[in-house]
Amino acid sequence: MRGEWRGMKRLLEYLRGCTAGKIDARRKALLFWTGVITLCANGYAFVNYMPLHDAINHMFSSAGEWEVQLGRFFQPFYVYLRGNVASPWLIGIIGTVFTVMSAYIIADIIKMQNPVCEILACGFLAANLSVTELCGIYIYIYDCCMIAVFFSCLSVWCCQHVGHPWNIICGGGCLMLSMGFYQAYISVAIALCAVVLLQKAFADASWKEEVRSVFTMVLMGIIGVAGYLLLYKISLIMWHTTSTGGSNGMGRLTELSVRVIFQNSIKTYGDIWKFFLGDSRYFGKIVCGLHGMLLLIMLAGFIIFLIQKKLKIYNTTGAVVIFMTLPLWCNFTSIIQGENIVLRSSYALYLLFFICIMIVDRLSHIPVGKAMRYMTCFICLFLLVRNIQYSNTSYMYARLTYDRTVSIMTRILEDMEGQEGYEGGVTPVAVIGQFNKNDYVEVYHDDYKFVNGRSKASTTYPQTTYNFWRSLGSPVNGIQDNDILETYAASSRVKQMPCYPYEGYCQMIDDVMVVKIADRK
Repeated sequence: MRGEWRGMKRLLEYLRGCTAGKIDARRKALLFWTGVITLCANGYAFVNYMPLHDAINHMFSSAGEWEVQLGRFFQPFYVYLRGNVASPWLIGIIGTVFTVMSAYIIADIIKMQNPVCEILACGFLAANLSVTELCGIYIYIYDCCMIAVFFSCLSVWCCQHVGHPWNIICGGGCLMLSMGFYQAYISVAIALCAVVLLQKAFADASWKEEVRSVFTMVLMGIIGVAGYLLLYKISLIMWHTTSTGGSNGMGRLTELSVRVIFQNSIKTYGDIWKFFLGDSRYFGKIVCGLHGMLLLIMLAGFIIFLIQKKLKIYNTTGAVVIFMTLPLWCNFTSIIQGENIVLRSSYALYLLFFICIMIVDRLSHIPVGKAMRYMTCFICLFLLVRNIQYSNTSYMYARLTYDRTVSIMTRILEDMEGQEGYEGGVTPVAVIGQFNKNDYVEVYHDDYKFVNGRSKASTTYPQTTYNFWRSLGSPVNGIQDNDILETYAASSRVKQMPCYPYEGYCQMIDDVMVVKIADRK
């Protein structure tokens, strides 16, 4: 018991930062600069009300049962503590705290010699497209996702630093908490475990120690996942509901098979290559080129390190296998979901930047190591500034889109209220089509639409349109059933109607106010 108590005491001391003064100063600097980078990248989203897409439905009420069906059963309980109204400022502060703490833990797991490299690496965990999409579209769960990331990171830290067997229990408990908030971030824990094993191979550890580490990590994962599945089943019973196959939903796992996993694993290499190197939708050609340079530096650094260290054959083999499979662990969620890269749940992909900087940081003892470090730091600094700039531009467009949508939706309300027989909040309203299929609505400049709404207007599907009117203080009795909406859309009379903004786009048909936004699917 004495060993276990020392492990728990070390965890408490670590969280309080009760260590030597020199290390404290470095850790404080890391916390400070990571916080600054987070606010520089995403602060605009925290102080501007600009709900888009799903956020429109949940700005004043949590998803509740829907989140439980998806497997995020801790979120409804957490919302009771945070407040049901999704205040961007409050959510932003909470999310920022957990973002910084997560980067802090990852930096402690992936130790670096150079503090500048460490700050740059943590910067990518605070300013990236995954966080940008959360703040730009899904601000109402930004804090939930960052809490999930934090506990995912903490599970690996506990596995490494808490005494046996409490390390397995604490790590499994943290993993269960992480998945209960947002199960997609289990990929962060898996990727970190892979990095820990890579470090052990670099340190030329004994095969017994490496096998023991693998066994401990696997056992921790089994305990965490088993506990999560048990609580998930209990939550479904308590809510009198069933699982669903929505985005990152647990219901999608029923489609898994060995063949599907193998196909998705092969596909993930192409997806990551396209995302970082071959697809300029987000980054542009210059940034894609810099990503390619980082990849070459990382590969060269990895090979040079293995040659210089002259590791045991099993450590060399293990390091190569782990290094080559890192994309699979970082993109684990997309593999089991059978999807391409999904930004909001792809936080683990940005650990690749951390790993690249880590490898170069270990080359300081070789002649070309210093030059490689300077080049890596310069490229990463440029990319980090680019990420910050991209996020702010994205949020700026999101704000302009919201203001434009307010103007459009106000005009539509006035036209609806001008129709004879329409009574606000009483008459059923059927919205046909979406704004992203309406050529009248102005298109985004460049391709910022990919990370802040995927639409030319804040609203997307009809339910978001109804709730947008409600957020403006105008209750609308919107028809929610998609089958009914499709029936109206297929009727000859609606087909003959023009689309917004032309005269006659909203009409009373069979005591129902029909608003035709677009006629293309």
